[in-house]
Amino acid sequence: MAAANKATSGSLWLEKISKVFPARGGGGEVTAVNAVSLTIQQGEFLTLLGPSPAAAKPPRCA
Repeated sequence: MAAANKATSGSLWLEKISKVFPARGGGGEVTAVNAVSLTIQQGEFLTLLGPSPAAAKPPRCA
């Protein structure tokens, strides 16, 4: 990321962030985010969405 794009006062700067989860069933890993860099300015909103663990199991009816 160029120096001109780095965070200024009132912003959040993230550089090369990654998140890895163990794969279901214990077979390896799943990379959710890999080396992402971004700047969030004051007043901006960011969310990362992915599958919910609860979504993998259908509800049970008693």
